[in-house]
This record gives sequence, C-alpha cells and structure tokens, in this order.
Amino acid sequence: MKSENKKGAGKPAPKSSTERGQTRTAKDNAWAQTVSKGKYKTLRSLMGAIHAGRYALAETQLTQTLGE
Repeated sequence: MKSENKKGAGKPAPKSSTERGQTRTAKDNAWAQTVSKGKYKTLRSLMGAIHAGRYALAETQLTQTLGE
C-alpha cells in the first residue's frame, strides 16, 4: 500500500487579510498601552495625543552649537 503524502500537512491555514490586520492592530494597541503606561488604550489615540502635543515619547533638550 502506498501512503498518501498530503502537501502542507501539519501547517496552519494561511491567515486572511482581515485576521492579519486584527492581529497587527492588537499588537499595536498593546504597544501603545505599554509605552504610555496605560494612559492611551489604542495606537490611534496615542498618535493623536502626540500630534496635539499632549504626549511625547521622548523629552528632548536643545543643544548649543560651538560658537554661540
């Protein structure tokens, strides 16, 4: 008897575009919560706060150039 060799046996089915998007959104939102220490629940709200100047990911200081 010949054993049937099925192609792709043991591999998960490919994710649909919708599933990939949902996974990416969940990861992005988890990152936003971590970075903002829970203040912003979604990446969209965090980016809105950054754009409006209500939140900064890093503080910056002006540096003096030589000759000033």
